[in-house]
Amino acid sequence: MQIRKRNEQDVAVLLDWGKIDHLWVRSTFHPLDRELLIDAYSEQWFLREGDQVTFTVAEIGLNTDDDAILFCNGRNRTNLIYKHQPYIPVSFPDGIPCHKEIQGAIIKVLETGDAVELPDLPVLSVTKLRELAGEK
Repeated sequence: MQIRKRNEQDVAVLLDWGKIDHLWVRSTFHPLDRELLIDAYSEQWFLREGDQVTFTVAEIGLNTDDDAILFCNGRNRTNLIYKHQPYIPVSFPDGIPCHKEIQGAIIKVLETGDAVELPDLPVLSVTKLRELAGEK
């Protein structure tokens, strides 16, 4: 699947999330219980232009006060992908933080249009996801 960044000036990378997940867990907005997630993508995470479909990567940052990962957007998609595989594409709006653990988790730098492997899951509408989650 080809990726896209929400903002072209962001720096996108493929991360070994297992090396930094603990930085998210200590955040105020820690991850939801991964086992409770519905195994499906939201259609809002993809952009279709003609025959081409791209996946919009999450935007993350780092709170240096407590070494915690912060999300501009993409908490759920990051959590869902990590439930199924260790490598996750994300972008940093302010450039890659000079943080030893984040630097050590980078597999490679990505550009819009680069292909990454994503779990083979269905893409559902927001309405269908809410229905499956029991929301009205």
